[in-house]
Amino acid sequence: MYYNLKALIKAIRATKTLADERSVIQKESAAIRTSFKEEETAYRYNNVAKLLYIHMLGHPAHFGQIECLKLVAQPRFADKRLGYLGIMLLLDESQEVLTLVTNSLKNDMNHSNMYVVGLALCTFANISSEEMSRDLANEVEKLIGSSNTYIRKKAALCAMRIIKKVPELLDHFVAKATSLLSDRNHGVLLCGVTLVTDMCAMDSDALKTFRKAGNYVREEVLSAFVRLICHTPELQAYTTQKLYLALRQDVSQESLTLAGLWVIGEFGEVILRSHGGGVNLESEELVQEVKETDIVELIDLVLLSPYVNQLIRQFALTALAKFSSRLSPSAFSQQTINQILSRYMSSSELEIQQRAVEFSQLLGMSEIKTGVLERMPPPELKASVMGTVSEKRAVGSTRADKDSLVDLMGDEISNTNQGNENAPAVVSTQTTQDLLADIFGGGDPGTNVTNNQGPPKSSVNDILGLFNPTSLPPSATSNVPQPSMGSSLFDEDVMGGSMVMESPPAPPSFVAYDRNGLKVSLLPSRDPSAKNVLKITAQFVTTGIEAIMGVNFQAAVPKTQRLQMLSISNPDIMPGVVETQQLRIMYPEGAAIRLRIRIGFNSGGESKQDQTDFSFPASITQ
Repeated sequence: MYYNLKALIKAIRATKTLADERSVIQKESAAIRTSFKEEETAYRYNNVAKLLYIHMLGHPAHFGQIECLKLVAQPRFADKRLGYLGIMLLLDESQEVLTLVTNSLKNDMNHSNMYVVGLALCTFANISSEEMSRDLANEVEKLIGSSNTYIRKKAALCAMRIIKKVPELLDHFVAKATSLLSDRNHGVLLCGVTLVTDMCAMDSDALKTFRKAGNYVREEVLSAFVRLICHTPELQAYTTQKLYLALRQDVSQESLTLAGLWVIGEFGEVILRSHGGGVNLESEELVQEVKETDIVELIDLVLLSPYVNQLIRQFALTALAKFSSRLSPSAFSQQTINQILSRYMSSSELEIQQRAVEFSQLLGMSEIKTGVLERMPPPELKASVMGTVSEKRAVGSTRADKDSLVDLMGDEISNTNQGNENAPAVVSTQTTQDLLADIFGGGDPGTNVTNNQGPPKSSVNDILGLFNPTSLPPSATSNVPQPSMGSSLFDEDVMGGSMVMESPPAPPSFVAYDRNGLKVSLLPSRDPSAKNVLKITAQFVTTGIEAIMGVNFQAAVPKTQRLQMLSISNPDIMPGVVETQQLRIMYPEGAAIRLRIRIGFNSGGESKQDQTDFSFPASITQ
């Protein structure tokens, strides 16, 4: 008989044939069985450990079940841990021996050591039967309200096991599950959400209520759902298929209809089965083949339903136009789409009429329609998580993470708003980092960068507008003039006239850096919607014939000012191409704008890194 588990493993690994291994295991099993009969308590721990290893190798070890129960009854934590592990491996809910474990579990659930309680809860969640669930439901319910987060999350998982084994006990955990949803610990919160999801799935009335609650879903939730789909390519086909099937069954729920139309317009081609049946991602069963005409008919069905409103019509027409650009050149499908669009070219709703006319014209422009109607780039997930910020909220109260505000002058200012109480709050549009802390040797970068975006837009309109300038990257929208509400993208072709727009005067340009084949120009402009906010467009061009690769442009301002930097449009600058990067600076009244610039790039296979100081003329801020 081998003294411990390590010696047994070494002996088994030393065997050269399967027969030798089987012989070693049989001899050791016989020695362990004899030790159990003689009740040699000093060797019980090692014997159970060896027996579990033998069980994992596929050999019988059922004779050690009672010994595992004896280990669980021991006061030492190591004995309890090994005993509960043996119970989970050697027993299941159909074993009669399991009834003997109930008392030990109950005692350990009331133990003063949280790790012992955790062992009991873990064992309960893995092997509990219906009878055990009834007996220990009160203990689990009490532990869900524990002040220890480690115990609360394990108790929530045990509650899931209970409601699956004994569904009639579901009502006992409704109040407790609701309290878990407001927990500040992410582990407890995830377990609470999983518990609530399982409870709703088992309650047929709750499922019916949720299926009928589409009209009560907030726009923020719809927008966040669409953003999540865009950022999860592996689920786009599955989600599109499920939303397509949901719309086939019910078009009365507005938010469901909007989400389905948006997803079909963006990813509708992924559910087309040109080579026969597809595979259901959930049940691995063959699903019905979906054709182009089926999707077009579904969108037409939505447009003709009694539940349609102006917003749904806008989504449907946009989805129809975007989906048409991905269709095969089928005369029937294109003809059907043109008929649907022509039906709304005389609509009494101006927005619907304008969209129908524009899309009809666009679909006839084969050379540009594919580019205009291509998939939207995935929107930033951060915006949907952070949401909008009230104008009354103090600057710096919208975020807890760090921004790229560093100290240029080396002075410490406790209140960045002193002497500038009327300066508008600016809300940050994307995550920034402290890029220049190593230049100035520290300083508190915790002040939040903000950006005043004017009146907040509806998140539904954000995902609706095909030609909305906000869907373009910042570098492409900085200097785009905005047409009036009544103007059309195709006024010149459709209305017989042209839209005359006065181009604004070109902003002054200042060269901030011109070395090593790279030239950086700064174009400042005042923000008319915000006082004491300067918008700067940094333009990057090469002065030689070689490309500049991996441009990393960083800037810092004095502590009395605040800086927000967006990412560069393309860090690789080719000859003859101008790349841009947007900056916004909020400054006190009458202050001079000064920048400390650090720039790094690769040119001709060599890494370059420079630092320079730059100041704008005082007239820029006057």
